[in-house]
This record gives sequence, C-alpha cells and structure tokens, in this order.
Amino acid sequence: MLCLPLNFIALYGIGNVYISTLVIFLEFFLFLLLIGERLINKPMVLLALGVFIYFVLTTLTNEWLYGKDMLKDQMVFLVVYLQNLLVFIIAYALFDKISIHYFLKLFLLIMFLAVVRVILEEPESLFKFSVVFEERIQALFIGGVNNYALLLGVAFIVSFFYIENRILRFVLCAFWLISAVLTMSRGALLAIAITLFAVALYDKDRKTLKTLIRFSAVVFVIGAFALFYFVELDEVTKQLNERFLSVFTGESKVDQFSSGRDLIWRDMFERVGESPFFNFLFGHGAGSIDFRVHGGHYKSSHNILIDLLFRNGVFVLFGYILFLLTIFLLFINRRDREKLPLFGVFVFLHVELMVNPFVFAAQMGWVYSIFMVIFIKQNKLIVSNPNPIT
Repeated sequence: MLCLPLNFIALYGIGNVYISTLVIFLEFFLFLLLIGERLINKPMVLLALGVFIYFVLTTLTNEWLYGKDMLKDQMVFLVVYLQNLLVFIIAYALFDKISIHYFLKLFLLIMFLAVVRVILEEPESLFKFSVVFEERIQALFIGGVNNYALLLGVAFIVSFFYIENRILRFVLCAFWLISAVLTMSRGALLAIAITLFAVALYDKDRKTLKTLIRFSAVVFVIGAFALFYFVELDEVTKQLNERFLSVFTGESKVDQFSSGRDLIWRDMFERVGESPFFNFLFGHGAGSIDFRVHGGHYKSSHNILIDLLFRNGVFVLFGYILFLLTIFLLFINRRDREKLPLFGVFVFLHVELMVNPFVFAAQMGWVYSIFMVIFIKQNKLIVSNPNPIT
C-alpha cells in the first residue's frame, strides 16, 4: 500500500516499470516461498488464474491470426493484468489475517500521504482549477489526476461511513472533498454524489440520509464562504459551469461535456461490429486499444464494459457483469449499517469505472483487486468495530 504515495518509475523502457510492480512481484514470490501451494489452492484463486490464462491465450491467438504489430502493447497490458492477479492472490490469502478496520485506517493514512506528496510536488497547479493538461494536477505517481481523484473519493466514502467521531469525520471528509474539487475531475465528483444517495437508500433506518443532509448543508455554507473570501470566485464559477452545468443549459454539446468519450464509445462499437466473429467472442487482446479517434490517441475507451468487450470479448463482458451482480446481491442479503463503508466503496468504484477504467493503470489498478477480495468475502466479515475511530 505504501507504493501508492511512494511510487516512481524504477525502470524506463517498454511500458516503464514502476516500483509498485516490482514490489508486487517480489511480495508474491516471497509468499509463495513461505506458504507454498496454500497461496493458490483456493477455488476463487484458481478461477482468477484460469481467467488470466484465458486472457493470455486469446491475446496470443489474436496476434497469431490478426497480427497488427501490437505485440509490445499486448505484452505490457498482460503484465498489468498479471500484477492485478498477483495482488488478488496475496489479498485473498491475507484476508483472514488482517482486520478490515486495520485496512480501512491504513488506507486513509496512505491517502493522506499521497495528498501531501501532491502538495509538495505540484504546489503551482494545486489551486488553478484548470482543465488544461499542462496546468492541472498531474499526480503521475498514482496514475494521473483522474485516478488520484478516484482514490480521494474512496477516502471520502470510507471516512463518511466508517468514522464515528463527528468532528473527525467532518474534518476528514472536508479535506478529501476539497482535494477532489481541486482536481476538477467530473467522474469522481459525480460518483461521490451518486454514491452518497445510493448508500442512503441502502441504509434501512434512514440515519445515513439525515447525516448526509446535515453534512451537505454545512459543507455548502462553509464552501460558499471559502470561495467568496479565499478563492477567485469568478474562475471557480466558470469552471463549474464548463465542467458540470453547461451541458444542461445547452451551452455545450454532449461530446464536449464527455471530453469526447461518447465519440470513442461509438467508434469502438463500430469497430466491434466490423471485427471478425472470433474477435466478438474472444476480443482483440489485452493491449489492443491503441488508435486515434477524432484526433485523439486512446489506449482505453474510458468505460470498463466497452474495454472488456473490445479487449476480451463478449464472454468476459457477460461474466464480469454477472460477477458484479452476484456481489451486489451479497450486499443486499446482509443489508445493515455495518456494511455501509464497503457498499459505498463498491458503488463508487463501479460508477467511476463507467468513465475511468483505472484497473488498467499500472500505478494503482491493483488497488481494485484488494477491494474486490473484500467485496467477495463480505458476508464472512465481522464488521462490528471493536476499536472505532472516535
């Protein structure tokens, strides 16, 4: 987890190898030496291994049948898939040894260190509210500004639904929210709003909804005061209008609001329709998205479902959807307040995946594997917190 705030490129070259990737491989082999076959002889782990082998075989078959000089990109993304798999295996083995409360507290500490690094490395970009690539926060160590905002959103959700002390909860939530606003990431901010109200509906006693209303009112008052006295209000208003409101007033079109995502989605659906039947069933390979659409260079469609359809085929797409529906039903079957932080993270991550497939980011895509293990084993969790943050 310390690789999130301390990440850097360890080896330059094909794909640029980050220190996080090296640590993941080292940890896996150390656990393999210590635990042996017990690390992998679990049904869910064997299933994950089978899926990865399926990805390798279909990717190599694509290169053999329809080779388009993309072998390098295909191998780079297979390594990303592999590191995510290895983290899944490690997390699955450690799940019963580490308290979920320890993990949530650790995650908040890790994210605080990440924010500190951004403040120290990019003070000139921190308060610009700019959407210009050269001027906005970069946060490349964590996979770019949108991935940074995504993790801030996770930290916000965890703090809002996990921390019991009202003052500490409010301070931390305000800190994560302000940090996310500074990124001007529409996906993260909209996902936070959707998640808050989704979890409020999930909570049967409606206590969450009341807390949400109070929190929103206080944040609005404090935010308005801060914007008026400490920030260039005209610039903030301009950015909020351009990034969030203009599509509803008719000042910008859908393609402008989505930063061209709807154009690449349509283009990729056309490519799928024009592809051989083999590609429709099994995809074009792990690293097959690498082309220009309407003047932009894309290695992802910015939508996990479209990415899976194009990269790995319709079988994997439907398998993934069925997998998520199964986890969602597990949450519904044990619908109680103790599950609110986990359900919130589940909703937030998968709303974000509709516009930001961060699982393919080498720097931090593996974080999804850790949370996925928690989601899978949630019904076995003893969530009652013996030592809450108070």
